[in-house]
Amino acid sequence: NGAQLVPASNNAETSNFIPGGLIIKTGRKSITTFDGDTTITFATAFPNQIYSVVAATITPNKTTGNLGSIKANSSVSLFLWKNFTNSTYSIYWVAYGS
Repeated sequence: NGAQLVPASNNAETSNFIPGGLIIKTGRKSITTFDGDTTITFATAFPNQIYSVVAATITPNKTTGNLGSIKANSSVSLFLWKNFTNSTYSIYWVAYGS
């Protein structure tokens, strides 16, 4: 169907519409804010509500670990990422809503 699940470049996003009204957004974001919060704003907000956001991290040397976490105050238009480390890395995220 041509759906792209993981954006190829940093700071990109895709949206996929599932029959029944579910919307799945995926994205990739470069994190360069040391020991602080980064706001990830969806290119288009969910029209009704957000159900869940999950994320995974990867560093340039392909290591993973506890680099940060999603803060609890997500909305239909954004979520906050709390950075725990002084390194540059990317997060790959998936958001579910309607």
